[in-house]
Amino acid sequence: MIMFLFDRSHVRCLIVGFWLAALVSFTEALSSFAYYRDYVPAKLLAAEAIPQRLVALDFGHDWKCEVLPGITATNFEGQFSIVGRDSQGKDWKVSEDESRDFGGSCYTADVDGNGKQDILLHFPNASCGYPFSSLVIVFFDQEGRPHREEVVSRFSAEKNGVADVIRAASPKRAYILQQDLAFGRFDNRDCGYWRWSALRAENCKLVEVKSAFETNFPCYVFFTNRPNHLLSRHHEALERLFQKKP
Repeated sequence: MIMFLFDRSHVRCLIVGFWLAALVSFTEALSSFAYYRDYVPAKLLAAEAIPQRLVALDFGHDWKCEVLPGITATNFEGQFSIVGRDSQGKDWKVSEDESRDFGGSCYTADVDGNGKQDILLHFPNASCGYPFSSLVIVFFDQEGRPHREEVVSRFSAEKNGVADVIRAASPKRAYILQQDLAFGRFDNRDCGYWRWSALRAENCKLVEVKSAFETNFPCYVFFTNRPNHLLSRHHEALERLFQKKP
């Protein structure tokens, strides 16, 4: 009986020790992991997302909704499409070639500033860690015709919209921040970086820009175990490496 009690106590201590070790390991992992917004270039920290009207947050693979007057979005068994009619009464349809089985989120906003409401769609991808996702913007011109654009980055969809759709104070233009991973070897050390680029919304399309928010693009921020907003001095070498990657 005494041996039995000792064994139970010993097992209990082992269990407690295991969870303490796991907790310490988890805490250390958190300190070394930082959400990529901790690496936004310094000049972009004050940028705010454009106002976006929430239509649906985390809709499923079977979903249907009138997103804008006379414009209906449908996700039927992962096959996503939007249908409507232009100002001349001609029907149109925009479909996603890729399956959207994981659903997504939907918003509306005048992204390119032409006075017409556009549709923003965030589609998550299945992956471990902090995965890439797709932002599809369906722009509408003055005749009510759709124009589809897509950007892949590490977007996140919240009630207020997609945070990486931001607007400059002057002139008032909307930009999409796009992030990617990059690697380089400097001073005999392998280093990881966030690569940032920016696309400006204009005339129902997205155009990559070389400069915005007093920042030259693309730019690179060194990934460390703490927040960092300084631009890397190795940006030219990193861009050459990035363009060569398969």
